[in-house]
Amino acid sequence: MPEDETNTTEQEEQAEEQETTPIEFDTWLAAQADEIRAAYEGHVAGLKSALQSEREQRKEHERAKRDAEKAREAEEAQKLAEQQKWQELATRREREVSDLKAELEQERLASLKLRVAQAKGLPAELVARLQGTSEDELGADADALLKLIKTNAPKETIPATPKPDNGVSQEDRRKQAWYARL
Repeated sequence: MPEDETNTTEQEEQAEEQETTPIEFDTWLAAQADEIRAAYEGHVAGLKSALQSEREQRKEHERAKRDAEKAREAEEAQKLAEQQKWQELATRREREVSDLKAELEQERLASLKLRVAQAKGLPAELVARLQGTSEDELGADADALLKLIKTNAPKETIPATPKPDNGVSQEDRRKQAWYARL
């Protein structure tokens, strides 16, 4: 037991020393200030890290937003370009249709003029001179042209190919001469 007594007395002495040792307030305050400062700096560092992380996330979000906006604008531009191509194609086709309609109308009118001229007995050279858009108008114009032709026609007509006295044309004589050489 003497050891137990020694341990007990040492413990008692240490306890007495601690109780009797006065704590210096300035030292304690400095130690507390250092701890508080370290905790504050750790907290500030954590806040700075969180703020930096938040800023990076915001930048990434803004970058993604810009990319999405660019993609949307590109898609809209592509849609507009396609729409413009379709509009140009439609305009071109409408122009072609109107050209074909005009050409068809000209052909119809030319056919009608020819039919009227044939029905009235008008020479083919005067078909292009007929004026009007309907069969009645063209018929009236053909009649007027025929009156002018009949009143101004020469009394005697000149034959298209002159024939010699024996009734054989020059061309027939040439053919006969050529066959004779063979």
